[in-house]
Amino acid sequence: MYSALQMLYATHIAEGKRTIESVPAPIREDVAEIVANVKK
Repeated sequence: MYSALQMLYATHIAEGKRTIESVPAPIREDVAEIVANVKK
């Protein structure tokens, strides 16, 4: 299960408001996974 913070970052990346590089390193891998699943 993902945290609200991870979901928020993923939403912003999907909407083009942020890049994956702007996500803090400790949660970047999970956020990238969320974004990949959303884009399927």
